[in-house]
Amino acid sequence: MSGTPSFERFDYLLRTNKHIERKLVFDVLDSAAQKIGFGDHWYLGFGSMWFGDFRLAHRRLGIDSMVSVEYSDYASRAEFNRPFAGVTVEPGDCNVVMANMAVERWSKPVIAWLDYDGHLNDEVVKDIDIILSRAQPNSVVLITVNGARGTYRVRKPDGKIEKQETSVGVVAGFLGDGSIPTRFEPQPTGKGTFRDIPEAVFPEFLSEAIASYMEHQVVTGARESNGKRIKFIPLYRLHHRDGADMVTVGGALVTDDTEAIWLDSLARQPLLYGETGQTSYCRLDLVPVTVKEKIALDGCLPDIGDGTEFLAAARACGIALADAELTKYRKFYRHFPVFVETTM
Repeated sequence: MSGTPSFERFDYLLRTNKHIERKLVFDVLDSAAQKIGFGDHWYLGFGSMWFGDFRLAHRRLGIDSMVSVEYSDYASRAEFNRPFAGVTVEPGDCNVVMANMAVERWSKPVIAWLDYDGHLNDEVVKDIDIILSRAQPNSVVLITVNGARGTYRVRKPDGKIEKQETSVGVVAGFLGDGSIPTRFEPQPTGKGTFRDIPEAVFPEFLSEAIASYMEHQVVTGARESNGKRIKFIPLYRLHHRDGADMVTVGGALVTDDTEAIWLDSLARQPLLYGETGQTSYCRLDLVPVTVKEKIALDGCLPDIGDGTEFLAAARACGIALADAELTKYRKFYRHFPVFVETTM
């Protein structure tokens, strides 16, 4: 991996699938805001130099108090780029910054999105543990990590890997065996080695394993609020690809008083809500489209049925995108961005 920080390699605000992901995340929060209200919440994240999610938290949720954790070497630049006076840039490692936060800060619910560049590791798990052990009811906690199988899989010249050396085994080393869904367990080949899960399946596995870990941590923490046990409801299992595979997992800490509100907020989002009544895995790997293409495609939507009429209408307009890409666009067109150049 390049030693150059990611904010110097690309503009965080100009990534199609990340943009869709942000909208999906905040759609759930918008829905919950009608009954929860976020006036007393604070926001925690990695704003970097762009602060895309911070802008949404302030404008869409009305959150004024925000904390951005940044590496010390880049904190001064982040300080210059903070978009609102309510953003405080805290230099240092996230687990140290969180551990040193005042009790008063943690006394209020938080919307936290820890959006890492790298893969799941012990430091990320430590961050998860800290925030889940301190966040108040009606807090929402999300993490984003690299979701490419090759980032986790142990490479050996002879190709013979033990169970703990598979990508699933490496993740189990971070999260514990109890977080691994049984259907993803590596299977022995009968030749002294284990068969890993397919590369295409790995992001789904990782999202489910992290969600399971977060839910388990809250349960075993056995914390209470006003005499009622705090629980964790998974809300997000997202996989976006803008060059690199990234997985975003998160959910709400609730009690019996507000559990139904959060479940209803999830149910209002058909792109995230599964047939089982729980959050579903959502893959975002759409290709960019031009402004002209978007105008033409939107003119064919919404449609009724299985999408056959939409595909025919798109072809009639002269659209040359593959059917698979058109089908994905049809699904996410309400959230699809178009970026245009302007002169300042």
